[in-house]
Amino acid sequence: MVNIIANSCIGGYIYRDINQQFNNPFMWSLMKCNDMEQLILNYTKVNWANFKLILTPNQYFIVRVDDCFNIHYTHYILAYGHKMTKLNDADVLDERIYEYVCQKYMTRLRRMISDGISPRFVIMAATQGQYDYTEENLRHLIENTSDSPYKKCIITNYSCITDIAGRNDDIVMVDHPINYDPYNTKYYANTYKTQIIG
Repeated sequence: MVNIIANSCIGGYIYRDINQQFNNPFMWSLMKCNDMEQLILNYTKVNWANFKLILTPNQYFIVRVDDCFNIHYTHYILAYGHKMTKLNDADVLDERIYEYVCQKYMTRLRRMISDGISPRFVIMAATQGQYDYTEENLRHLIENTSDSPYKKCIITNYSCITDIAGRNDDIVMVDHPINYDPYNTKYYANTYKTQIIG
């Protein structure tokens, strides 16, 4: 059993591939670079029950956890007139999506706490500027979390990050050529499943 926390949908695909129940509230979500850093640094200190939902202009919710970091539930969309309309692997439209997000967050959080499995963080970052994972921000995250006890798997085409990864035994560095497509998370979940799971 694993506890994979990813900054993109790659985590959801890994769980489906290994046929494991979703056991943390980070499935089918997005986390920006500073939020991921704060999560890694404060994982054992967070009051997970202290959260609030923020509706974005794009009609999805951000879960703000303990005023420490945000989880973007980009696949769960508020859509009036829809009742649990599933569009694909992850997208759900619902006029009561607020309740759906709360329920998914709490159910998966209870599993995470009950399982007590140490997390493994998976971070996808690319020169195309996926989210805010620039070379500088990624370097900052890696260096600031170097004393963390948690394993990290970095999937990136930033060649300059290799020197940092070489100095950190807890980082699995996966280089990929320039045609790296950070939005094809299903492909990378399948290609690098062994490195991700550890």
